[in-house]
Amino acid sequence: MAKSLREGEIEELKTRADIQSIISGYVNLRKAGKNYSGLCPFHKEKTPSFSVDSQKQRYHCFGCGEGGDVIAFIMKIENLDFVEAAEFLAKKINYNLQYLFTETHEVVEKRSRLVELNELAKKYYNYVLLNSKIAEKALQYLTGRGFTKETIKKYEVGYSVEKWDYFSNFAKKRGFKSKELIDTGLSIQSTRGALDVYDRFRGRIMFPIKDLVGKTVGFGGRILGANTAGSLAANNTVSAGNSAGLAGSAGAANNVISYAASAASGKTENNADIPPNNTENKPSGGSFYNTAPFALYRSRPQQPDRAVNSLPAAKYINTPETKIYSKSRIIYGLFDAKNNIVEKDEALIVEGYTDVIALYQEGIKNAVASCGTALTSEQIEIIVRFTKNIVLVFDSDAAGLTASLKGIDRLKEYNDKLDLYNENNINMRVAVFEAGSDPADYVIKNGSEEFLARIKKAANIIDFTIGMILKKYDISSLNGKMRATDELMGFISSLTSKIIQEECIKKISEKLNLRESLLIEQLIKKTKESMQKTHLADAGANTRIAALPARNIEIEALKILVNGVGEALKDLMYIGPEYFKYEDTRKIYELIRKEDENEAAAGTVLNFPFEISSNKLEGEQLKKLYNLIVFSPLSYTDYNLASREIYCNLKKIYIADRIEETQNLLKKLESYNREINKNLDQQPVSAELLLTREKVDNKIKELNLKINELDAEKRAYSLQT
Repeated sequence: MAKSLREGEIEELKTRADIQSIISGYVNLRKAGKNYSGLCPFHKEKTPSFSVDSQKQRYHCFGCGEGGDVIAFIMKIENLDFVEAAEFLAKKINYNLQYLFTETHEVVEKRSRLVELNELAKKYYNYVLLNSKIAEKALQYLTGRGFTKETIKKYEVGYSVEKWDYFSNFAKKRGFKSKELIDTGLSIQSTRGALDVYDRFRGRIMFPIKDLVGKTVGFGGRILGANTAGSLAANNTVSAGNSAGLAGSAGAANNVISYAASAASGKTENNADIPPNNTENKPSGGSFYNTAPFALYRSRPQQPDRAVNSLPAAKYINTPETKIYSKSRIIYGLFDAKNNIVEKDEALIVEGYTDVIALYQEGIKNAVASCGTALTSEQIEIIVRFTKNIVLVFDSDAAGLTASLKGIDRLKEYNDKLDLYNENNINMRVAVFEAGSDPADYVIKNGSEEFLARIKKAANIIDFTIGMILKKYDISSLNGKMRATDELMGFISSLTSKIIQEECIKKISEKLNLRESLLIEQLIKKTKESMQKTHLADAGANTRIAALPARNIEIEALKILVNGVGEALKDLMYIGPEYFKYEDTRKIYELIRKEDENEAAAGTVLNFPFEISSNKLEGEQLKKLYNLIVFSPLSYTDYNLASREIYCNLKKIYIADRIEETQNLLKKLESYNREINKNLDQQPVSAELLLTREKVDNKIKELNLKINELDAEKRAYSLQT
């Protein structure tokens, strides 16, 4: 069963969703004439160039060129595709989108299938944790750390059974394929066969990871206790004799999987364990081994690719990169926290899943976490959509501080994009808790008030970074002081605010007992080195090719067509795509022309100003050009004269190009003709050569005549302007 939106649903959605109200949830807009303006959320700027037109229901940034309708804005700001953005917007304004459901033999969109499989896994793991005795230790660990069952249910924490393919077989019974299990990262391909897979997550507490719209896209798995690899090997090693005696137990195993399936779907009728009770190993030969779910595992020999490594297992493993999960962009807990982040105008970024959950349980609902990686610039870009006040929360163990420094290194790169350290932009601070006490333990032990008091004392990220750099060196020695100074000046040279640079110089001068003038000299040196390294790249990035006159005329023609003005409107509508030399202007013309033809076939006419839906504009360049056309004013005093002039200019440019092409061909023929005459002078005259010269002469005359005709046509259009 596939679904698609009913005809007219997108238009209906856009009429109900006021673009100014929607964008105001992300951007501080102020009235500016007939429009609203604010700082663009898609690029750094200090003077507002972002404009929202309530009448046209469109937005446009005159700085970076981003623009479109309300759905295009949601797509960009929330990182969603077109249909997801429509659904997100509909949910935001409480509008029920109407779908058409049709039977089809086509495979359901892969992305949706992967999300569906992750949702099933989430329910499965959560059910096992809360209802099965096999997960008792996991549940005891969580409750022992202070987490309530209500909190566990809220975040849908689960447990993956410490067996090779419990979930893989469970999902297969629900109709999912081995390839889909691999594509989600939930299973790993075995070398035994194309259809044989085994679970990635085994014996781990499972934390579902959601995207911005609440879909489960991945998992983080925390190992429970010490490395249990040895016991896994023992549990899964069987003899061929045991396998033969247990072949008849598949039916019981299937019953367990069916029951677990109904449990994951919320259809259970009792509290039986999934998997069953009494899962301790028993001597072989007993009737216990003929019961599910052990029959699934004892009926097959250990596989070579499942050989257990004696090294300790990683404390955390995460879903690998997939079609729906990118660890550099996904932020754990953001779906649940984003409204509170906007309300508090502050985001707390912690290191672990349990930190987020513990803070939520204690009433601090604006915390999120990076997903098993140092904080990335992409993650910061997403968070600053909701607030520009960010607190990085770390514990002071070695791993925590290392991760924080890696994150800061990445944030230095981000500085170029968003003026990270500018006092008028992002206010980023760092809070470090004492060794051996992560945020989760601290808030559960001491309460939210004391935790928030520590957050209020968080250091500015500049001061924190300076302090961390100084800790790396022995500044009591000359060599250590020189190395610290070199790194500090490199860091300060990356800051864009001269005021902040000056303040940093003062602080470093005091800490290193060096004169400010010496530090300033070193800073100037570092800045020059940096400029020399990036000169070529910056020159390429900042150089803008001036718009050619021909392109400007094509854009003006499109403005006439979009707004439907001037007596030459019809002439421009049917002039033809060949009169648009540039690919993007030609594509927009073709979209307008096609819609006009459709309206004519239906016996109706186009409504102006003409609007092109975002989903019909392929590529960022096309979208930016269209929005430039829509938002650029028609500064003509006489629309009729302007439209006629634009039409004639398009004609003249087209004719001039044809003249140039003809002249180039003429030059080639004249050169060829000279070669023929030269050959005739140097060798006996042949009838074939004379015939060739005659043909070339005739072609030259034909081309000269064509050039004269084109010149006359061009002059005629010149007389009309």
